[in-house]
Amino acid sequence: MKYDLECHYIGTMLPCYLQDHHNRESELLIAALLGPDTTGISVCADLMDSALSSDSIPEEISDDAVRNAVVNMWVDTPGNTPFDGNLQACLDEDEPPSVWAYLKWTPVE
Repeated sequence: MKYDLECHYIGTMLPCYLQDHHNRESELLIAALLGPDTTGISVCADLMDSALSSDSIPEEISDDAVRNAVVNMWVDTPGNTPFDGNLQACLDEDEPPSVWAYLKWTPVE
């Protein structure tokens, strides 16, 4: 079976602020933790790792398709500066903020 695969950005926030965060059928929630030296490139790589380490994605969806979906969602993020300096105050929390996104796959007939 073939699938269309898309990645959608949810937001950047502490985990306690993430609403409706369960995985629905044909969806996978992915996250990348933020730290003081986090770059856009590392966020993108961590989101890919989060997705590729899951066994929820159908076998027919290739790792390259997953990587491409994440990159397409993340394409405008600069890779050489800290992700968001406004989050510095949150980095002292017990749970650091994360970038949240989800993958959604739809069967193609």
